[in-house]
Amino acid sequence: MYMPVAHTIEEIEEHYKQLSDTLFSNEPLGVDSWRMIVAGKVEDTLKIIGNREISIDSTATVRPFSLAKMLCEHGFSVREVVSQDCISLEKTAQEWLAKNSNVKWVNPTHHNALHRPHKPETLSIGFESGYYNNSNHVVDIVDCEGIYGYAGLVTILDRIQQAHKKETNVREMIQQFGLVV
Repeated sequence: MYMPVAHTIEEIEEHYKQLSDTLFSNEPLGVDSWRMIVAGKVEDTLKIIGNREISIDSTATVRPFSLAKMLCEHGFSVREVVSQDCISLEKTAQEWLAKNSNVKWVNPTHHNALHRPHKPETLSIGFESGYYNNSNHVVDIVDCEGIYGYAGLVTILDRIQQAHKKETNVREMIQQFGLVV
């Protein structure tokens, strides 16, 4: 069974259905309470960060377009996805964003993408985005860190709230993690 990291509610629902069908002969997994927890966390997070612009990059998650789509669907102000490419698994989310939002796809390997005004108030999900925006608010997630399903969405939303409330020095974070941007 193939169930990659998913950030949209629809994909998470489908994964839980596949799991239930395979392991429990169509008996429900009892995820209704998780749906309500995620809905409440989305609402709380949106109230806390308001219309603050969000930038997401592929160092935080292998599915940055999917995460951007989920956030857009729930009213968050996603400005961009910073990623060198769009893997085939992400094509549908990337196409949805192109058609239904103002989210820009920034390829950091193109030099003109880096010559732009810094936006330190941008909430960056990922170090690369934080670096390019010179952001003071960075969600410190690297390669999804085992974040999966509804609990994963709750973790991401909690970290968005934390990053919104606390200023960080992205250059120090990059050095601490031993990353190269």
